[in-house]
Amino acid sequence: MKFLNLGEKIRKLRKEKGLTLEELAGDIATKSYISLIENNKSVPRLDVLKHIANMLEVELEYLVKDENTEAKEYCDLKIKELKTNLEYKEYKIVETLITELEEIIEKYDLKLQRGKLLSVKGFYLIKKEILEEALLNLHKGNRIYLEEGYDKEAIIENYHYIGYIYTKQKQFKSALDKYKVCEQMIDSEDILDTELKRKIYFNISICYYELGLYEKSLDYISYVTNIMEDNNNLELGRNIMHKGNTYIKLNQYKKAEKCFKNSLKIAKKAKDSKYEAYIENNLGRVYLTNGDEEKGLYHLNNAYTLKKLYGYSNINTLLEYVMYYINKEDFNKAVKYLKEAEKNNKKDENLYKIYNHYCEVYVNLKENDKAKEYIKKSINILENMERPAELSKAFEKYANILELENKLSESIEYLKLSIKLKDKEKI
Repeated sequence: MKFLNLGEKIRKLRKEKGLTLEELAGDIATKSYISLIENNKSVPRLDVLKHIANMLEVELEYLVKDENTEAKEYCDLKIKELKTNLEYKEYKIVETLITELEEIIEKYDLKLQRGKLLSVKGFYLIKKEILEEALLNLHKGNRIYLEEGYDKEAIIENYHYIGYIYTKQKQFKSALDKYKVCEQMIDSEDILDTELKRKIYFNISICYYELGLYEKSLDYISYVTNIMEDNNNLELGRNIMHKGNTYIKLNQYKKAEKCFKNSLKIAKKAKDSKYEAYIENNLGRVYLTNGDEEKGLYHLNNAYTLKKLYGYSNINTLLEYVMYYINKEDFNKAVKYLKEAEKNNKKDENLYKIYNHYCEVYVNLKENDKAKEYIKKSINILENMERPAELSKAFEKYANILELENKLSESIEYLKLSIKLKDKEKI
């Protein structure tokens, strides 16, 4: 894409109008003077420029814009177009636009537009699951935004997506750091975008939840559900569901049950089967924990059926069955469901849960060597994840098995690891 300077614009428009140099000059200038202007060898007087704009039937502002300004405006327009196509998943168009914009930005050295493009390219790479490259683009985009003193909301948006990437990578501490930067910027800049604040607070709540800081998680998700209380949409339902999950971790099962019932109504109304299955699973857990086997199994069976029907991951539901049969001391059935969970598992992050449940089975069967084998596997996975609360529990579980074997000094060492981790992470 070539952007014209003043002389090139005048020559192009004059020829399109079929005017000679003399005709364009009129009574206000000479033919040779217009020629000098067209060849960029003379800077025209304002009265001459107004006359030329009038003769060519264009705005004076258009004529006097330099190439860089036109390139900036064109890029800004195309970046908006890029965002729209990204929203509608028109990825071929997105890729073509990115290539075109990169060439223009490089040619005219447009720093702010480079920052904007890097940011949108980061959003695109997230959609394509190319997370490390997306992270690099978003960091570079934000660096330019900060250097140029650009719009704070754009900076917050980038930090939000950086946090999202860290969340996807299960790096919850890193994600929380970025989300907290967003929160501080929103508060300090007095930004009134409620939707933006809702997204940030929801993600802060998720991070605290994954890090085992459930009271803090509850504080943030309560804020989110309060500002959404007049909405009866799927997004609200998901937020209420997360609130219910947090209540479970805090052993507040009645409050959790209320949340899940409300979110289940929304899921059914929206006909979102995946979301519905997830809630059915959690309702089953609540009822089984409270000793209501009939309701608990009813909801677990609903979850299992929906997940089988639509091909969703059923790991969590299988593990609820496992815990039910462990509590019933039917260890054969517990192992049967564990094997199914292991077979269906497609994510490493679920393995530690499966190994924890194997450990429970073998502790109950008094097969301590097997129990230790599985909890050690769980610890090895958790040590490479940012889930300190789960790791602390695994250390305690291993310590308890060692205590059963009268290996008290080793048991104490693992208890110390658990306590140290809790103190460090303020769990």
